[in-house]
Amino acid sequence: MDDARYAEWSASLVQLPDTHFFDLMRLYLGVLKTPFHKQRLVQQLSAFLQRKSIQNAVVQMLDELDLLFISVVMCVPRATLELLTIFF
Repeated sequence: MDDARYAEWSASLVQLPDTHFFDLMRLYLGVLKTPFHKQRLVQQLSAFLQRKSIQNAVVQMLDELDLLFISVVMCVPRATLELLTIFF
C-alpha cells in the first residue's frame, strides 16, 4: 500500500466512532493496553495485517461470496453502497 492509500485508510479508521474503532482493534489485536492512542493502534493493526502468515490465513478463509464482493469492488473503483446493491 502506498503512502497516500495508507494515510486515507488510517484516517478512515481513526474517524470511526470510538465503540466501532475499539471493537475492530480488539477483534484483530486482542486486549488493548491503556492509555489508548488511536494512531499507534492503527500502526499495530497495519503491522499485523502486513504479516504474510496473516495474509495467507485470511485468503484461506475467503468463501465464494467474499470473492464476489472483492471482485466487484476491484472492478468498480470508488463504488458506493447504492452501486454495489445493483450487483447483489
